[in-house]
Amino acid sequence: DAALHERTQRVGGPDDPLRFFFAAALSFDPPLAPVVGVASMRPTVAREARRSFAADLRERGVEGVERARTERLRTESGDRARVTGYRGTVRVGEERVGAAGWVGVWTTGGAFRLAGGGYPEERVETVDYDPNGARDALFDLLRAVR
Repeated sequence: DAALHERTQRVGGPDDPLRFFFAAALSFDPPLAPVVGVASMRPTVAREARRSFAADLRERGVEGVERARTERLRTESGDRARVTGYRGTVRVGEERVGAAGWVGVWTTGGAFRLAGGGYPEERVETVDYDPNGARDALFDLLRAVR
């Protein structure tokens, strides 16, 4: 959200955007042996995705990052995804506001999909931002990943 980033920068927000989204596809070349398979790699990929995502939140200026709950969702293409939430706070000027992030990992067509993002959970004083609906907007993006 470039507009939100610009507005928070003016009042002392972090260098990285507070509201962001990413998506990636991960496959193996050469393909995994049939005895290994994508399903057997899922725990390793999911663990590393969660670890990297929490580290990314910290690098973006989110402090006190803690794992929250896990939810399941169905993507628009019909795949089932498990998404893990994280919470913390971020300094914007003299304020500390709640921040949230979610990362999901799922398989489709023999490959992995990783997607996630973050957003301020609270309104930043003096910045035109309505946190209501930010989670729903992120989950809509997660569901749209193919």
